[in-house]
Amino acid sequence: MRGRESVLITTIIILTASLSFAGGRPEPEVVEAEPEETMEIELEARLTTRRLIGQEVRDDEGRLLGSIDELFLDLSSGSVAYLVLALGDEEISQGRYPVPFPYVLPDREADGVVFPIVDRDILEWAPRMRDFPEETRSPAWSLEIDRFWQRTDAVLRTRPVDPGMRPVVDWRTPSPARYSEVSGAQVRTGPVVESERLTGIRVTSAVGESLGTVADYVVNMGSGRVAYAMVATAENRLHPVPLPLFVRDVEQDSLVFQASAEHLRNAPVIEGNGDLSQTELAKLRSPDWEENTLQYWSDVDIRARHRYGMRIVPGLTLRHEVLIEHRVVNTFQQEIGVVDDLIITGDGRLLYLEVSFGGFLGLGENRYALPLSAVDADPLRTTIILDLPREELEEMPLLEADALPSEDAEWDANIRAYWHNRLADVAGEAARDAFEEAIAAHEAEREETGALRARSAFGTEVTANGQSIGEIAEILVDIEEPAVTFVVVEVTTDVRPDEQMVPVPADRLVLEPGEDSARAQTTIEELRDAPSYLVGALPVSIDDHAWIEEVRAYWAARR
Repeated sequence: MRGRESVLITTIIILTASLSFAGGRPEPEVVEAEPEETMEIELEARLTTRRLIGQEVRDDEGRLLGSIDELFLDLSSGSVAYLVLALGDEEISQGRYPVPFPYVLPDREADGVVFPIVDRDILEWAPRMRDFPEETRSPAWSLEIDRFWQRTDAVLRTRPVDPGMRPVVDWRTPSPARYSEVSGAQVRTGPVVESERLTGIRVTSAVGESLGTVADYVVNMGSGRVAYAMVATAENRLHPVPLPLFVRDVEQDSLVFQASAEHLRNAPVIEGNGDLSQTELAKLRSPDWEENTLQYWSDVDIRARHRYGMRIVPGLTLRHEVLIEHRVVNTFQQEIGVVDDLIITGDGRLLYLEVSFGGFLGLGENRYALPLSAVDADPLRTTIILDLPREELEEMPLLEADALPSEDAEWDANIRAYWHNRLADVAGEAARDAFEEAIAAHEAEREETGALRARSAFGTEVTANGQSIGEIAEILVDIEEPAVTFVVVEVTTDVRPDEQMVPVPADRLVLEPGEDSARAQTTIEELRDAPSYLVGALPVSIDDHAWIEEVRAYWAARR
């Protein structure tokens, strides 16, 4: 298979969505603001993380409860996940409580926030930071916090929350749906990190050139969105940069800027060294400044206006066996189907999720092909979130049972046409032009390839230099890219006597639709020494950074 670079083109479809709580609790009444009013409220409540830390926390009656001790940011969704509240008075046990952002409101009367708790006794049972020592945190440590606050009625749930944030409370604002078949899924619940650890992080260019550091983050307190990372350059200037213009490289502990150094030098400027004055803070809250800044960055990269968070690498790499167990849910968290299979190309692109809706809304047991860019992924809850109203679900073209495997590049013409049309009526001119350019480039690439169901590749014989070396046992995919990253080959005892499973980079394998075997562009010697797993010991997720470093370094050295 030959790897392809994905072009991330995102578009806006305005869809109203809301998320219900478990247990059938009544929905709070929310008064919807006009767009101009919503924007004004957002900007008025805009603060930097430095200014937020230390601010007072009061209840809805104005009584002092404590202060903000820290923030946890989810850079993949571009939101504040938790405020850590240092609380303690005669009625509250002293402690540091991580509280999901939607339960805390900006205080319009004074600096600080309002924590509208109606039953203080509940804090005796609430999670505290001491329960989650950093050295023992698992990838799903935050689920315990989310579940606690979802189950309690001790805090008033009145905040409208933007889509794409951690699904804790009702969503009351329009959600962006993206579609370009060369774009991947947006991961909704990413890793959460203390803002203190993300402040001072290096910013580099795509080729490793140092561009500066992140001095602070700008937060919209009305929605919890992280609007900008404030990049401090050597010239003592602060440039507010939208999060989608970065890729977070976890291994190198850096943010990789996706535009040129010249774009950063010419970007809008906030004077200062990171500790903003009231004058500079007022500039951040100006609607004119906001529109000019967004226009600058959207001219550089359309993602600045139509996406929230940044891509995290190493990406979300999952086993096929794990991904097909994901439930498909709507934004009410109602299960509407399951992922049955993945549709891939012979050159390593991940085209679609094959899903069945199981009779939901009378759609029957038919199968459909969903492009990755049409969904959000919540890996911690093993769900794929599809934000489409019923009438659009009903219009989706069926995926015929005998459509695959196919050597015809036009096998999915009606499916692509359906998703292309989702853009036509709602995208702005700039988005439409960029989208069409990306699709044209993508169409040229796919002329020589067909497609197949990933499951049909399992058990396929793999040869190297004409010799049988084993068979395909598993496929690892990155749903953000979207692409097949590794093909796991269960090698024969002639290659390795202990029957190891060897992950081979996708671009080192050629798998043609309809063929009985796949050709590995490697040698027996390389396979014999490659990083491997014992049969049955392949982990659920391959986002182990040490392993990724080892296996990628091994194959990179042998190109």
